[in-house]
Amino acid sequence: MTDRRCDPLSGSGIDGGSSVRTIRGGAHALDVVDLGGDIGLWHPAEGPVGVVVFGSWAYEDHCLRPALRELGDALAHAGLPTMRFDLPGVADSSAETLPSSLSAWIEAGGRAADVLRAVSGCRRLIFVGFGLGAVVATRTAMRRDDVVGWCLAGPVQKGRRYVRETATAARLMYDAAGLPAPRRDGLDISGEFMPGTLVAEIEGFDLRAEVEGGGPTVSRVQILERPGDGADAGLVERLRAGGADVEVRPFGDHHRTTNTGIGVGLPTETIGRIVDWAASTSATVDRAIDPPRRRREARVAVEGNGFVEEPVGVGSAGDLYGVRCRPSGGDGRGPIVVLFNTNHLHHGGWGRVWVEIARGLARAGHGSVRFDLPGIGDSPPRPDGPDIIVYSDHHIEAAVDVVETLSRAEGRDVVVVGVCSGAYLAFQVAVRSQAVAATVQFNTQRFVWDPKETVADAIRNAARPVSDYLGRIGRFGTYRRLIGGHIDVKTVLRNAVRAMVAGVVNSNVASFVLHHDRWVLHREVHRDFDLLRRRGTLVRLVNGEKDAAMLELAKHWGPGGRELAAHPTVQLVGIADVDHGMTPPRVRRSMEREILEVADAVAAHPRAALERTNRGGTR
Repeated sequence: MTDRRCDPLSGSGIDGGSSVRTIRGGAHALDVVDLGGDIGLWHPAEGPVGVVVFGSWAYEDHCLRPALRELGDALAHAGLPTMRFDLPGVADSSAETLPSSLSAWIEAGGRAADVLRAVSGCRRLIFVGFGLGAVVATRTAMRRDDVVGWCLAGPVQKGRRYVRETATAARLMYDAAGLPAPRRDGLDISGEFMPGTLVAEIEGFDLRAEVEGGGPTVSRVQILERPGDGADAGLVERLRAGGADVEVRPFGDHHRTTNTGIGVGLPTETIGRIVDWAASTSATVDRAIDPPRRRREARVAVEGNGFVEEPVGVGSAGDLYGVRCRPSGGDGRGPIVVLFNTNHLHHGGWGRVWVEIARGLARAGHGSVRFDLPGIGDSPPRPDGPDIIVYSDHHIEAAVDVVETLSRAEGRDVVVVGVCSGAYLAFQVAVRSQAVAATVQFNTQRFVWDPKETVADAIRNAARPVSDYLGRIGRFGTYRRLIGGHIDVKTVLRNAVRAMVAGVVNSNVASFVLHHDRWVLHREVHRDFDLLRRRGTLVRLVNGEKDAAMLELAKHWGPGGRELAAHPTVQLVGIADVDHGMTPPRVRRSMEREILEVADAVAAHPRAALERTNRGGTR
């Protein structure tokens, strides 16, 4: 029987109030709230109606994160207190893996709703669900009688279709990365795994059937249609027959926002539609609110197996969202490990890699901080920030500020870590800050940035090692894309030639032949490495053996980086059979080992990296 509780707060365990801590104030005000073992992100406001936002998982979660931050800010400015949270097994949630059934996600949604009512005093709720989150929002609303509005943004209407599309996207991702698709009972996409039992439950979801079988009883519904998947006419008819005021509008730029738009955010028009609808829904209910039940505390934390995590505001202004991970029972030993964003991916990392590694480091005795740079994930942009923030000086300056603020506050050395653009950032921060004792860089495609090059050009023109081009020729998927005109043949041929030249010619000659206008950058790279050597800063460069990072290494230091042998503080490590994003689980374990070795070395000999010997090989 459906449980529609008259008082959703009864029996919730939060009758005495929930712990709240302010991360930042102002136009992007954000508090963190204890959700009974997990963390909620509360955009504070006072009003009779609150909003609970249900996000998604895996790649879609990365794409949606900045959009949901922007939406939370906009709803709060309109007088609607708003709660965001991570589904169990997603991003910063305490669960290490996704659950085996939807019930865990539904219970988490219910807790988020209960806590929002407690801390804000609102009496009624609006549920906003995006993509897969709409499934959870629907099932959660069916258990309550305090939900007056239901917004479904690009919702999963038929679970079977969602699973089929996600499985297809996963195969394409692995094919593009040159990796075999994992063979497990469930869904593997972007380094994250959904168990087969949960997949089966989602496959059985049908939005229209849910409504016809006694779905949420709400007065107002908004459906934002994704292109090619308009709202089911029977669903709309059934909702209206039940007395609901139903608004159907397009979800503008849906594909870029939820599939290819990491860092894009929601179009202003779409945010406006949701906020206007939510505000008008709020205007239809009694304006009375309950006395808020919250406890202002200095610390809101999550405890797990061998770790304690605490959301924090980092940087001298304290406006950037971060998570401090410590060993259970103490602050840890040795340096602080700082994990940088990759591209526009939020602080959890591709496939939750930074979450997994931070918790693994804590179990080994080391503390860490993962955080979002301005304009990424849960950190708002700064007024003076550029439109293109990846590889920007703006991000380098912000990262240096975070590193030095942490080092001063805790009196510790810092180890900086990054993948791809995050590796570039780690190197540049190490050059500019003496607080950095070591850097661990995975697949560094640039040591310095050519101001004449755009980020789009760097991605498009990235050359892989020649062995990778030869290996891809024999793959059927490559033939299909070639025949279909989806491969830029001229760029591929040009990059293959670059790869061959860089592989057989002395690095200085290759740099002149291939980049005759970039001698200044070449000298800058050598000056930077010399500076780090004199400081005793350890630099560990970990590259996939077929990654484009090997070309960057050869360009400046000869094939395989052989000229770096003259730098005793530089250590080179190769990893076989890996994509640029370090996706396979076995590679994640290798990444953790590399970072742990460096953190242990700095802990044993702070600022004494000159005595360490070079190390190489394949792992």
